[in-house]
Amino acid sequence: MECERIPDAAEVRRSGELWAYELERSSKGRRRREAILTDYAASSYQKVIWIAPDRQLAALIRADVEQMGLSEQMEVRNGISQDSR
Repeated sequence: MECERIPDAAEVRRSGELWAYELERSSKGRRRREAILTDYAASSYQKVIWIAPDRQLAALIRADVEQMGLSEQMEVRNGISQDSR
């Protein structure tokens, strides 16, 4: 099944798995986030990595991922480097 969304980056892993990477810069509101998560959950991406620029946004996305039962397919990372704290 194809994904209706185009990720910020995609990677074909050595294992043949297809991973998507999303740099999420704004919260977009809960309904819109859930629609995006639903699209990716139904896609051909085996893993989706969400990268948020701050802890607050990462926590919002992570909460939605967990509530929707998508933790195995999706990972949320805080994109703050050690130097930018």
